[in-house]
Amino acid sequence: STSHDMEQPTINQDSSKSIETTLVTIHLMAKRSIRPREASAIIGDIMLRMLLKQQ
Repeated sequence: STSHDMEQPTINQDSSKSIETTLVTIHLMAKRSIRPREASAIIGDIMLRMLLKQQ
């Protein structure tokens, strides 16, 4: 999916799908040997944004 798609407000129905996409992205980033601190900071930022979007 493009970055434009990610910017659109998430419908509740799609929230589980975007979480799944996020986890896949995190998994791929982990494979590229990102430092754990950087990865956790990125994960925290992504999760926070997703929680704010769902409100």
